[in-house]
Amino acid sequence: MGRKGVGGRRAVWRNGHETGSGKPGRNKAVSAGNAAEIEPETASPVPSKPEQAAPKTAPAPPAPQMASNGPDSWEGRVLAALNKQRRYPRTAQFRRQQGVPYIRFVMNREGKVLSSRLERSSGFPDLDREALALPKRAQPLPKPPKDRPGETLELVVPVEFLLH
Repeated sequence: MGRKGVGGRRAVWRNGHETGSGKPGRNKAVSAGNAAEIEPETASPVPSKPEQAAPKTAPAPPAPQMASNGPDSWEGRVLAALNKQRRYPRTAQFRRQQGVPYIRFVMNREGKVLSSRLERSSGFPDLDREALALPKRAQPLPKPPKDRPGETLELVVPVEFLLH
């Protein structure tokens, strides 16, 4: 059983089923229990070439991490203040729940949190509740720099709950 491209040629699915009877018309292929219809077979306008495996590639390097001696930013200080006050909910930890809820909050120039809401759920209510409570507990947050305009500032930040 060989594995070839589309257009009247054979294909072998992961579960070992083979399609492409060589007869024109519709063929059915079953892949992991899901049925999928294949369009009628037509002659390929380009002569077929033997398929070659894709060249081996090295895995991508990890995303660069900012060094602790890198430039200090206000956003980085806000995240650090939030992370310092973050608490993993005991029930979520016991259930091995992990997630990254995103919260949106508004703060004034003095670092006081005026409002917060859930921007994107982690999928676990306990983690989402803790993420929402976090900005109020961490206040006063670092004051924004003078070059950031406005009386209030709105931020959207991820709150990571990951077990190691």
